[in-house]
Amino acid sequence: MNRRTFLKIAGMGSISFAFGCSPPEKKLFSQVKAPDDMVTGKATWYASTCRECPAGCGILANNREGRVIKIEGNPLHPINRGKLCMRGQAALQGIYNPDRLKTPLIREKNGWQPLSFSKAEYILKAKSQEAAQKGPNKVRMLTETIGNSMMYLCAEVLNNLDSQPPLVYEPFAYESLKTANEKVFGVNGLISYHMQNADVLVSFGADFLETWLSPVEYARKFKAMHTLKKEKKNLFFEVSPFQSLTGANADSWLACKPGSEAAVA
Repeated sequence: MNRRTFLKIAGMGSISFAFGCSPPEKKLFSQVKAPDDMVTGKATWYASTCRECPAGCGILANNREGRVIKIEGNPLHPINRGKLCMRGQAALQGIYNPDRLKTPLIREKNGWQPLSFSKAEYILKAKSQEAAQKGPNKVRMLTETIGNSMMYLCAEVLNNLDSQPPLVYEPFAYESLKTANEKVFGVNGLISYHMQNADVLVSFGADFLETWLSPVEYARKFKAMHTLKKEKKNLFFEVSPFQSLTGANADSWLACKPGSEAAVA
């Protein structure tokens, strides 16, 4: 065997090995009826609202051929002004997560079983009407934080079933803060603080750089307040049980026992 023949055989073996280890063929399926404004291969941006926390930052969703491929902050939104936190950036993973719920589920004797959307709607309608005939407030609804339009719609549906409005569950709820705002400012809700205009800022366990209210908004305002101006900067003090990211950025951090922030104040 000469050198040329050896190289040919070796090359054929490498090609066969690479072909055998290659991944299975992937197929792309186009939409049967595409929207009028969709151009194949050209991305379209849609304005929306982030729902990862109650802040409601404005986002721009990059949509290509019916699929969202990227999320960015909306520079025209008054809350985040084009910025977006890591939770907002990762929200896209919830759409394509392989462990997400793809169909409705019904609990049976052998566990949760999937069913079609049409069958789920039929069962939900039948069970709701059956429960409503037994008396008032026999239908209950538990929901996350939703907009006013959706809340009014859910409340109207439950009202037709002679039941009370839905119960809203929010892990990062601020009911105590709403009560304080109502007593101090006369507003039964969450307000936006002009942190950027403060000369001295004192925080009692309010980690506004992490999960408190609107971290993207207050990170921008805190930067404006705490930046160096005319060779001096405004001061920030943090009182909390542990030194969080917000406490680490404070000029002075004071440790306290959990739940004793009010006593320090």
